Amino acid sequence: MMIGSPRIIVPVQSTPFQNTSQVQLNMKSKTVTKSLMLALLLIFCSMRASDAAEYFVAVGGADANVGTLKQPFRTVAHARDMLRNSGTLGKESVTIYLRGGTHYLAEPLLFQQEDSGTAEFPVNYAAYQDEKVVLSGGMKLDLAWQKHQKDIYVAKTPAGLQLDQLFVDGDRQHMARYPNYDPNAQYYNGTAADAFAPSRAKKWKDPQGGYIHALHRHHWGGFHYQITGKDAQHNVTYEGGWQSNRQLGMHPDLRMVENIFEDLDAAGEWYHDSSERKLYYQPEDSTDLNRALVEVVRLKHLVEFHGDMTAPVKHIRLQGLILRHTLSCRRRSRCCEVIGLSTVAARY
Repeated sequence: MMIGSPRIIVPVQSTPFQNTSQVQLNMKSKTVTKSLMLALLLIFCSMRASDAAEYFVAVGGADANVGTLKQPFRTVAHARDMLRNSGTLGKESVTIYLRGGTHYLAEPLLFQQEDSGTAEFPVNYAAYQDEKVVLSGGMKLDLAWQKHQKDIYVAKTPAGLQLDQLFVDGDRQHMARYPNYDPNAQYYNGTAADAFAPSRAKKWKDPQGGYIHALHRHHWGGFHYQITGKDAQHNVTYEGGWQSNRQLGMHPDLRMVENIFEDLDAAGEWYHDSSERKLYYQPEDSTDLNRALVEVVRLKHLVEFHGDMTAPVKHIRLQGLILRHTLSCRRRSRCCEVIGLSTVAARY
């Protein structure tokens, strides 16, 4: 008898050989399965897409329209109000598409807590495709220009117009100033020690409403003042200078003045007499005033978000919009205005 290691025999179940037709059948089954999964994915995506609403705003539209691509609204404010009253905010994503052109705002576009979206369903205000969309705080003026003197023209302006910026064919013009605008000057595009000296002021008929801009004596920021008049010795009186808490006075040399009629002496300069409702302008030689697009600025703000810690404004996006034409901060006495606390997603 031979004694050795035991032999263990494990039965193995053989697998039948799969022929070509069976392999093809399995491949077809896998292809059908993938196609079915893709179809289900497309259905799911289309169901999600149906959660997104779209509305349109166009310069040539009408607020009586339904807000579709072919029948757009006229104003962004109407689209906002429609959404506010729809009861759908926070239940579906919404995009307000603005078509190309300049959308002049009659008042700042105000968003409050009830205009908010959610993280899942945000509200978007966006330029349509690659169109150039401008939100403007200004207005177009249709003016009847007449020759005033030499190269200066004059036109009547609407009642109540307070004008601090003028645009002609899209380019900002310069309020009448001394010294004249110098694009290469480091401070205020030109400064002069005698900007409002009595020797100059005696030539001014009525400087009230003019502006003084000056650097701080030690270059610690700048000051801005509004001229209130002049005395019998032609010393200019003014108020302002609240922009700095270091009240050490103006720099003796780095100063300039604006909005004095007698300083209207260069191409591209203008002066507005609000009491007489007259706009004086010296155009460039290449400007045709009969065809020129003349725009002025009216609004301090274009967009405002009013909210607080308990009711913040949330998940509103501004995308692809060009913001233009707001009143100059430096010509206002105080520019820091606290409107409220907001939580806002904004993209430009």
